[in-house]
Amino acid sequence: MPRTNPRPVTAKYGTIVALSDALEMMERALIEQSVTEPEMLGSALTERNVADPDEGIDAAMDYRIPRDASTEMLRQARRCLHAYIAWLLDEALPGHRSWANDEVQRAVRRLVELEMAERAARPRLH
Repeated sequence: MPRTNPRPVTAKYGTIVALSDALEMMERALIEQSVTEPEMLGSALTERNVADPDEGIDAAMDYRIPRDASTEMLRQARRCLHAYIAWLLDEALPGHRSWANDEVQRAVRRLVELEMAERAARPRLH
């Protein structure tokens, strides 16, 4: 008679969410978000601060995305983030793993937010 193994087995499982599903959820959240007091949310992203070489990356990472943002401004902010992510991966990550890994993840999340805002800002033909 075969004996069963009494040791407990721990199984890990994960949920895989398709990128398109995540993008749709974020787009719905952006559209449904109602901002009544924008001044309480901090500085808004503008074409001027995205174009400023000293402030562009900080603005793209941390400034609030306005509802009426132009697609060109959002594209410029995405370009700033791509440059920042490249710098993180090439220079910061090898020497500063303690914080660079988290910063890469934060930058990628912000990149998705900008993509969703750009998608919402595009004119739609129905």
